[in-house]
Amino acid sequence: MRCLGMALIIFAHISPPLVLFQLRTFDVPMMAFISGMAFYCAEKQKVKFTSYALSRVKRLVYPVWAFQLFFFLALFIVKPASLYPLVSLQTIISSAALSGFGFFWIIKIFILLSVLSPLYFRASEYLSGVRLTIVVLILSADSQHTPCPATARG
Repeated sequence: MRCLGMALIIFAHISPPLVLFQLRTFDVPMMAFISGMAFYCAEKQKVKFTSYALSRVKRLVYPVWAFQLFFFLALFIVKPASLYPLVSLQTIISSAALSGFGFFWIIKIFILLSVLSPLYFRASEYLSGVRLTIVVLILSADSQHTPCPATARG
């Protein structure tokens, strides 16, 4: 399933026809689901939170930083005209903080999911399915959400 999810994510970024693009819209949620399922199946529910969180951050962030190092070195050496504006200190620093120019936002999502997995598991031990669902929905509610102008009450 991970292979399928990654293939669909890559497929989405090669600009397929709209019909095919719409068929693969479940890829990122599927990857998040698989991450949670893998956590449960790996029986890491009883790990120490701090050591587990640090190991997840290292496993996700270090490969991204390695990719960025080679990417920015290649840009600096080759200097392609269309991508050379990315070679700035601000872009490099923001990319290292996983905010930069590209698709680093998904790494932040995976870090958040993996770090919160032990907490979700512990909460599920004490809450029933309905109560747990309500708590998760409340915690994930977007407090900064601005309603669509067409639906906003005046």
